[in-house]
Amino acid sequence: ALRISRVADWRGLKHASPQKLASASCSSELSAASLQRIAKLVGPDALPESQRLTLYVAEIIKNAFLQQNSFDPIDAACDPDRQVYEFNVLYDVLTRDFTLADKKEIRAFFNQVRQEFLDWHNTVFRSPEFEAQEKRLKDFYLSKTVG
Repeated sequence: ALRISRVADWRGLKHASPQKLASASCSSELSAASLQRIAKLVGPDALPESQRLTLYVAEIIKNAFLQQNSFDPIDAACDPDRQVYEFNVLYDVLTRDFTLADKKEIRAFFNQVRQEFLDWHNTVFRSPEFEAQEKRLKDFYLSKTVG
């Protein structure tokens, strides 16, 4: 089994303002952009494991945190309290150690985390549905953690 150690090092951001969260997220996006260009040329499987993880993290940040669905009345406008709350969960995901069997399981893990976040965005903040989806998300990623 492969051990994935803390895929992001964002200490100090856990209780940051939405502006600081966006800045850190964009910085991560910029470093991943050059890797994405390389991956398009040689294919993502040609990249070392650490660089593939950078790509997965950037995708999670972009698709599960920064991107909003303008057609969904709940997700179209997200208040700062919810942004900080959800970032803290994302922070928890990205700073944990995971044991995953191979590249296929790593890809599946990140895809599932992304989908759980997207499903979470369609719920009203602090509602029973919001809390139920948060539990599904946390149960999933915590089931893959080391120890």
